[in-house]
Amino acid sequence: MQFSVPQFTDVEDRIVAGLSIKQFGIIFGAGVLVFVFYTLTKSLPAVILVAVLVGIPAIIVAFAKVNGRPIYASFGNFISFFTHSSVYVFRKQAKSMAEEQVSKVEVREQKPPASGAEATVVRMKQLNYLLQQQASEEQVLLDRIAAEQRDRPQ
Repeated sequence: MQFSVPQFTDVEDRIVAGLSIKQFGIIFGAGVLVFVFYTLTKSLPAVILVAVLVGIPAIIVAFAKVNGRPIYASFGNFISFFTHSSVYVFRKQAKSMAEEQVSKVEVREQKPPASGAEATVVRMKQLNYLLQQQASEEQVLLDRIAAEQRDRPQ
């Protein structure tokens, strides 16, 4: 079965006179406020003043967009910004590998050898130790490979 997929899901439906329901509600609410003020005062200059003071912001809120979104969509965030306390979340950032390795290195102070001959002897002992360690690791790997070849049926 094939189903039709809606193409424009981010566009609000135009219901009343080319306006969305929210836009119509904003304009209608401003009109009701102006009408209520007119019925209470019956003063034409006062009604015109209220119509300008209420109507222009209503039109701006209904039709203006900020960052591609209507202004009335941001009212909830605007109100919560002023009414709720700020929440600061601390996220500890992971250290880079270099920083971790640097922090793990211990600094040991060693006395420098008395002469160049002693330094050479110390360096030779270090190299010998490293070669023996590497040779033992290689021997372990060779033994493992030999054992796998013996266990494998031919």
